[in-house]
Amino acid sequence: MSTRVKDLCRTATLALRRISRIRRYLNSACCEQLVHAFVSSRLDYCNSLLIGLPDKDIFKIQRIQNSAARLVTKTKKRDHITPVLRKLHWLTIDKRIVFKVLIIPFIFAFSLMAIAKVSTAKIKREGDKGSPCLNPLVRFKYSEDRPLFITQL
Repeated sequence: MSTRVKDLCRTATLALRRISRIRRYLNSACCEQLVHAFVSSRLDYCNSLLIGLPDKDIFKIQRIQNSAARLVTKTKKRDHITPVLRKLHWLTIDKRIVFKVLIIPFIFAFSLMAIAKVSTAKIKREGDKGSPCLNPLVRFKYSEDRPLFITQL
């Protein structure tokens, strides 16, 4: 697992160096988007495998995140990083790993609830037989504010 951490740190550091070269031409919002696209996405990829990793490996990844936060906010190296991470609303790596692991069951339970709502909306009873049939009047629509909702005609 240490080879994965080593490769992760190498690629994220390279991305940070490339972004830092053009940082003076970017505003903070654009820089934050680039950091999320090229650094944070790498830190989050398969991070559920990193649970239970030794502290020395977690600290290596944390240094990458600290460097990314300093790059976005133009903070000096000797300044404290905790207020910077709070300002950006970023969790530290160890808390981020635990969050990602705990969010998986929540998403699964939420999707099961959505499936249950869809199936109850689609089932229509026929007379006395009680046999369910699909309701053709149910449509699924996508919206910007809500990913999936059901409308009836």
